[in-house]
Amino acid sequence: MEEDELPINQIIHGDCLEGMDKLPKDIASLVITDPPFGISYESRFRERAKSFGKIEGDGKNDPVVSWAFARCYYLLKDNSHFYTFTRWDVLPRFIHLLEHWGFGVNSCIVGKRAGHSCGDLEHSFSPSYEMILFAQKGSRKFSETTIKRLGDGKGFVRRFDDMIDWLPVNEPSKNLMFHPTQKSLELIEFFMLVSSNEGDLVVDPFSGSGITAIAAWDLNRKFICYEKDEKHYNSSVKYLDEFKKGLHNDILDRVHKKLGYNVGKVKQVTFGDMISNVVE
Repeated sequence: MEEDELPINQIIHGDCLEGMDKLPKDIASLVITDPPFGISYESRFRERAKSFGKIEGDGKNDPVVSWAFARCYYLLKDNSHFYTFTRWDVLPRFIHLLEHWGFGVNSCIVGKRAGHSCGDLEHSFSPSYEMILFAQKGSRKFSETTIKRLGDGKGFVRRFDDMIDWLPVNEPSKNLMFHPTQKSLELIEFFMLVSSNEGDLVVDPFSGSGITAIAAWDLNRKFICYEKDEKHYNSSVKYLDEFKKGLHNDILDRVHKKLGYNVGKVKQVTFGDMISNVVE
């Protein structure tokens, strides 16, 4: 399959396994995804349950995640990064699957949620964080960007912590939240900036709200995303189209300000530049 035959820059309505089976080997430079955890998720908040409902393909012991990870490894070029959201009770399984299919699991990143997760209000603690597994096919250094860690505002980051408490994990713009596990644009763009370059192809087998596609479009990356649920597919396509039309420039301005860069003007610097600009 030639590049002009690939479904580049599309959110595809359909099964990711069927779609990815048609793609050639070694075409992607990055995967960022939020797969079903196999916990039969359903929103417990009544009003949200009406609009969100269950997540398709989230049944227990569903093999789709395993095969999706396998296909992602096949599609990724050597020396590429892979991010998947996970949870404490499925973390061991996800690590096992990734290692089984050939990935090297480097880190478990913890991200702070903008709000608490739902759950048993009387018999368990309320989760205020999410976990992201960071894995690699081969070995790739982080891209050198001018991203700054927020809080002290003292300069460029020398090394990224595995506790990301300076960016929200879930989308804070409630008026634009239409998916039960929607993630923040700033977090996805952060991963994309440090793990890919302009023009690279990013793949998301479980697109959900379409945030990966939006981040790729904003950062001049190519993308191929899949979403099986028709309602979420339609919403994500509409969401992406609204960004392209400039209807959410306020959100983009907020994201760029938080990460400390300008789209299209991301200065590529050396590590020497980064260190020399750090204010102790």
